[in-house]
Amino acid sequence: MEQKYYKIHNTDLYIIEDFIGEIDIQEVIEDVEETVAPHFLEGIESIIVSPYPDEGRLLEGNTLYIRNDFYCEELLVEEIILAVGDFIYSNLVEEKRDDISKYFLFKRTKLFDEYSKKYNKRVSLYEFLGEEEDKVYVDNLNNIDFEDMIFLTQKYFGNYESSLSLKNYISNSFHLYVTESLNKKYDKKISKLFDNLKEEHYEEKY
Repeated sequence: MEQKYYKIHNTDLYIIEDFIGEIDIQEVIEDVEETVAPHFLEGIESIIVSPYPDEGRLLEGNTLYIRNDFYCEELLVEEIILAVGDFIYSNLVEEKRDDISKYFLFKRTKLFDEYSKKYNKRVSLYEFLGEEEDKVYVDNLNNIDFEDMIFLTQKYFGNYESSLSLKNYISNSFHLYVTESLNKKYDKKISKLFDNLKEEHYEEKY
């Protein structure tokens, strides 16, 4: 197919290879622009839709890569917003990232306290204290009833995906924030991060 070119606010959007499903790209663009304020996209040079990467989404420099295997506009909008959240995570200055990391690990500690009391008293706190996605942490969650796992992670992180890593926490919290689903009273620190997010909070990478 011929490459297609669009804009999301001031960010270039390239469709290198058409979507697998029937996607109304104009509807997607309108939804993203209505949901995400322009300043959150500052520094993102382009968003490229193609079969690359093999799975998930990818950030390389100031370019976001999103796969073309979507069948639903709503899920594509969500993926673009999460990708913007990935960019925010990757470009936070060290001081801001360290601050949110401490908050993330505090939440993991609270989750551990409840988990160890209710489900497994022999589990170690060490198994819950990591910024990166970790198999041991996931295995511990998978050892309890699915509904309990969802309830527990929602209670402290908003959803299961947010609990998996610091990157996921920021990306998914950003999605909840812009869709007005984040509990700002309970998640004051991450809400304040997005409230105050300006270009000066990014590393000078561009």
